[in-house]
Amino acid sequence: MPTDFLISLVGAGMVGLLAGYLLVTVSGALHGLPFSEFTLSLALPNLLYPLAEHWLHVSGVVAVVCAGLTVGKLLHARRPAAHQALFRQMWQHLAGIASAAVFLLAALHVPVMLRDLRPADLLTLGMVTVAAIASRFATLSVCLPILTKLGACKPVPRSHRLLLAWGGVRGPVTLTLALCVARNQALPPDARHFAAVVSIGFVMLNLLCNGLTLGPLMRRLGIVPAATPPTG
Repeated sequence: MPTDFLISLVGAGMVGLLAGYLLVTVSGALHGLPFSEFTLSLALPNLLYPLAEHWLHVSGVVAVVCAGLTVGKLLHARRPAAHQALFRQMWQHLAGIASAAVFLLAALHVPVMLRDLRPADLLTLGMVTVAAIASRFATLSVCLPILTKLGACKPVPRSHRLLLAWGGVRGPVTLTLALCVARNQALPPDARHFAAVVSIGFVMLNLLCNGLTLGPLMRRLGIVPAATPPTG
């Protein structure tokens, strides 16, 4: 029902806002280094998601996202720059470890998932890749200028928009969802095969094609200077 979806969405947003505010307030009362806030922020999603999803019957994902946005906004306003920088570095380090772990686990399942690759899957994969790149270009060419005119973000040069559209590589989240779908025995075998092949193939194409051509594209667009040959 549309009404139930709206209630779940709005309720989750309110729960996330409240949880983020409480985290920043409690961590500020501790008068400690960012390590205390980092520990609390690491525990918050694991506590908030089941609370919202199973007890309050609202979207756990939306609640966690809203809580993260609230924490980031309040920390930026209430904490000194050095405090924010250390907090950000710890989360970036953890994000790198999590991404590496996801890719390692996915790599172990790639041969099994792709052993039944069919010719029709290659056509589907090509269509998905083209559609994804086209949607990136459309979003950055249409939505970003509108947001700039509204004052929601700073102007982005056209060359940078092209680079973002081509290099918008997404891997860990896609692979995680693919693994969940592929191992869900309640789904039909064809659905699990489709999700696994398309998602893993899409990520591999992004990493090998888009990722490896980012350097030459940056030089072609003039974002970084071309390498000059050494003079002897």
